[in-house]
Amino acid sequence: MATMPGRENALRESVNSILPQCDELNIYLNEMSEVPSFLNHKKINVFRSQKHSGNLGDVGKFYTCDQWQGYVFTVDDKLIYSLDYARTMIHAIESMNRKAVISAHGRITKPNCKSYYRDPEKSFRCLDAEPESMLAHIPGTGVMAFHTDTIQVKLSDFKSTNMSDIWMGVLLQKMEVPLLLLRHRARWIKISRLHDDRFSISAFCSKSDEYQTRITNSINWKLFNCPFTL
Repeated sequence: MATMPGRENALRESVNSILPQCDELNIYLNEMSEVPSFLNHKKINVFRSQKHSGNLGDVGKFYTCDQWQGYVFTVDDKLIYSLDYARTMIHAIESMNRKAVISAHGRITKPNCKSYYRDPEKSFRCLDAEPESMLAHIPGTGVMAFHTDTIQVKLSDFKSTNMSDIWMGVLLQKMEVPLLLLRHRARWIKISRLHDDRFSISAFCSKSDEYQTRITNSINWKLFNCPFTL
C-alpha cells in the first residue's frame, strides 16, 4: 500500500479492513511528516519516502517487490475490503492454477484510444456489482492479487509515478500473463467516506492524460486466454 498526506483518515479505515486478512502489510508513506500512530503494529512495515526512494506516488505500493514471495495483494489507501476479500482472491488464484493475475477492477483498451481515462473499450469497477468475470488488459492495482509463481515484478517495471495500473498492464503483456477481472457483488469493496478526492490520482491526472494515452496506444494489447469458470 502507498499513501500521502491528506489521506490519513481513509487510510486508517483501509488498514483496519485489510490487516486482519494478511500476514504482513507494507506501507510506503510519500512525503508524510510523521508516521500515523495507528501504523504502529507488529504486522506493519513502514517505509518513508524521506529515508528510502523519494516520492514514488502509487508505485510505492510495489516498494520491495523484488523480495516478495507467495501470495501478494496490492491494496489502496482509500478502499475498505470485505472480510472474505483475501480468501476469495486466493481461491481465484488457485482456481487459475496460478496462471493468471486477479483483480476486481480494470479495463480492456482499444487501438488508438482518444483518452486513457475517458475512452476505454470496456471498464470493470471494483465498487459496482460485476456479474461476470472477464479477461482484460489493464488491472486496478489497488484490488489486485497474484502468486509470485505467476509473475515476478521489479520496481524498475514502473517507468513513471502514478501510472502503476498501466505499467502493470504493460508487464503482463510483455510476460504474456492473463489478467482475470473477478466477478463480485456490490459493496464487496467500498470507498471510505473519509476519503477526500482532492488527494487522488484521478484528480491530478485525468484532466490531462496525454502521456498515459500515448503509452497505452504504444502497445498492441492482447487478451491471453486462461480458461475459467468463476
